[in-house]
Amino acid sequence: MSGPSPGSSLNFPQPEPQTAHHWRAWLTKALVQHGCVLGQGTLQPADEANWLVLRGLGLPFDATRSQLQRPLSDDEQTHLKALLTERLVSHRPTAYLLNEAWLMGEAFDADERAIIPRSFIAEFLRPPRLPGLVREPARILELCTGGGSLAILAAKAWPDAEVVATDLDPAALDLAQQNIRRHGLADRVQLLQGNLYHALAPQTARFDLILANPPYVPTRKTDALPPEFKAEPRAAFEGGPDGMDLVREIVQEAPTHLSPGGLLVVEIGFEAHACEALFEREFPHQHPLWLQTATGSQHVFALGENL
Repeated sequence: MSGPSPGSSLNFPQPEPQTAHHWRAWLTKALVQHGCVLGQGTLQPADEANWLVLRGLGLPFDATRSQLQRPLSDDEQTHLKALLTERLVSHRPTAYLLNEAWLMGEAFDADERAIIPRSFIAEFLRPPRLPGLVREPARILELCTGGGSLAILAAKAWPDAEVVATDLDPAALDLAQQNIRRHGLADRVQLLQGNLYHALAPQTARFDLILANPPYVPTRKTDALPPEFKAEPRAAFEGGPDGMDLVREIVQEAPTHLSPGGLLVVEIGFEAHACEALFEREFPHQHPLWLQTATGSQHVFALGENL
């Protein structure tokens, strides 16, 4: 069922829900009715409604029954209705409404300076971690860090490692620095501005692990993104005609920056066909290992001597 176009008004139910519990139930259905697109932190309407209502009211995700069923104040009702209108009518992403995103149980500051934290790679930044990684990495590089979430998760997964993260966009790096301070990692995660490896100084020591979640969406698909995703920086999505412009450069230059026995891990989302074609056409002697994620086996690939 299609919903109202952005800019139109929102008709709230009458009588209005008066508790977080009842607003959450109403929003679960309303997200579907208004054609809201998910995938920026949640995949199910109930999870999106839970996130927006609870965190919008300043409640924890494990809110008690009494917290969920107490009558909301007039100010809380007004605030929550404003959030719901933005989500349902303007289709603004929940993370930007709340200035907060969650990944692997960790909270991150989120706003329009960078793409909302989400990555299949995050699944591997915890035990049993990464196949082909035969030793604890001493130096980790993350390319296209955006708001810094993967660099932060990597620093926490390997607390003895030095982490370097690069991004072309200085605004995104400002947000990444904000998140690094939030997680108390200013002494362990270094940010560098520049295009991929070019942000590194010449003769920089090599890395045991390189992570990259680059823009990989073909231009034609970027043009057709729904409003929620168009709210995010376009440069975080668009990867050229086939989506592989940056992936090509990352793979091509990785040997120069990997330590012996090091590992490169790259996310390509739902562009496995284009990625396979890239390897067949330009890197026929390299054989990526597709890593099994919670939702499939062709969202992330790894390259390394020990695979």
